[in-house]
Amino acid sequence: MKAITYKHSKADGLLGYELLPARYGEKWNQIEADSVFIYAGDFDYLMPYLKKHYPIVDPVTKDRYGYFDTTGFNPIAKALWTNILAEMKAYQTKDRELKAFIRSLVTWLEIQLEWADEIIIFGNV
Repeated sequence: MKAITYKHSKADGLLGYELLPARYGEKWNQIEADSVFIYAGDFDYLMPYLKKHYPIVDPVTKDRYGYFDTTGFNPIAKALWTNILAEMKAYQTKDRELKAFIRSLVTWLEIQLEWADEIIIFGNV
């Protein structure tokens, strides 16, 4: 698993979020896709894009998720990622490092969403 970083601080330790692409019906512990890790401090820049879409409903299981769970599973369907990616791409900043961080994450997500039905965000914060 590789990490995508912006301003990772050693104070974050190993706290953060794994983004795991999956197809519907796969058991989370049997997924063989390449995942990425984002440290907690860096993930703070992404949280507004995610939280504004809650509550969400899983299109397959119909499970309702009322809030983003920083310590558990957050399955986000491809259709919702399409909206989130559009918002991330539209973000304007003069901070070149932040721009590169967002661009790296967007690129990774777009590649994964070519085949994945969802991206599961697993937090250990």
